Amino acid sequence: MIPFCLERGWEGIGLKVITEEKFPEYSRWVKNLEKVEAVKDCIPPREKHVEHMNYMGERIRSA
Repeated sequence: MIPFCLERGWEGIGLKVITEEKFPEYSRWVKNLEKVEAVKDCIPPREKHVEHMNYMGERIRSA
């Protein structure tokens, strides 16, 4: 589930590291991966995940 953690972590801090324009195959792969039932069961909803990644980033920065 690393692609989701990376993308949502970057999204949470406002970074666009892997853009769809630069990496269309990667973006397509992640979108297709999100549709797989087994994957859907393992990843949290996007908004909650971004919120959690923001929280973790804040904890790391304040340590």
